[in-house]
Amino acid sequence: MNIPALRQQIDQLDQRLLALLNERAKLSSSVGRWKQAHQEPIFVPEREEDLLRKLEHANEGPLTNSGLRAIYREILSSSRACQKSFTVAFLGAPHSVAWHAVRLRFGVSDRVLPVGSVAEMLRVLDSNEAEVALLSRNDLLKAYMPKKGRKGLLRNELGKRLFICGDVRLADVPASDGTLDAALSHHAEDSEHHDDAPAFALPAGDDDISYLSTQQTAAGTSFISVNGHAATGNGNGNGANGTESMANMSRKAIATAMAPGVEDMFLLLSRRPTPPGPNLKTLVYMCWAQGDEDLVSLRDLLKTAGIEARAWDTLPYGAKPGQACHLLEMEGAVPPQAMEEALRPANRKLLWMEHLGSYPETQVYG
Repeated sequence: MNIPALRQQIDQLDQRLLALLNERAKLSSSVGRWKQAHQEPIFVPEREEDLLRKLEHANEGPLTNSGLRAIYREILSSSRACQKSFTVAFLGAPHSVAWHAVRLRFGVSDRVLPVGSVAEMLRVLDSNEAEVALLSRNDLLKAYMPKKGRKGLLRNELGKRLFICGDVRLADVPASDGTLDAALSHHAEDSEHHDDAPAFALPAGDDDISYLSTQQTAAGTSFISVNGHAATGNGNGNGANGTESMANMSRKAIATAMAPGVEDMFLLLSRRPTPPGPNLKTLVYMCWAQGDEDLVSLRDLLKTAGIEARAWDTLPYGAKPGQACHLLEMEGAVPPQAMEEALRPANRKLLWMEHLGSYPETQVYG
């Protein structure tokens, strides 16, 4: 068959696709009217993830699943726009890594709103200026943990009226050597073309966290595997040590795997809790008395209780001398009671534990 004939077939398919997309958009508009009448949220991440997984399962190629998701990112974005104007706030500056994460997760029909502090993020969520907000995992923990005797801004919010509804894991982020100078230099190049970017405050007092309009850099951006499988990593090689079993890793090895780099994991907050269902994962943050044996004992306790901890990260927020704080990512919706029961034999080592919530498992973006 010659090229003109093939192109004619493609043109005919494009016309059929256009008609079907508009038919879908009309149905989405009807769904939007129902949602507004019943005060239901426009963004339902577990429904979207369930749809994408069903499509991936039915996909026989040659279209790749990552290509399929990219196409449906825009279809779902357009569908939300047919229902109601949808805004995503993010903690950071235009063209920062956080902005990059929003653009990978959401489509061009979704409005993006930069905010300069956690306090401003809470305000836009409360005022309905934004339906969901994105901030880095490290920023969330810094805003959650107490500082100098004061509760973090998110301490009384998360799990009570704000809920983690998703995450964005970046497979590849703009190059940086992990230093603030490098981030500033990279951002300065972008700023020449974005003079209208809003001003962001320097870090504020104990009751707030504010950020420079730079790409965010942070130590400890690689999740490390608990079960000896390859870690997610951050696209810069930091996850390589995840292929080694946690039982054989010393604190020095963990520190090496968590060398400073550009933040690569972001969390989405909304005012709506994720209902029980399939394809969920759970985040728990805990503090233990420091010691190499803790890595083995915690893993074994969870395994005995039938809880699969797929990823583990050690971060400094909330730890005091002689302590270590760990962020665990577990498969499924693991309730707080199940975690408490599993770790009961280690009560003397477990200093405190915070159940950050369960939300839909999604792919790595980028």
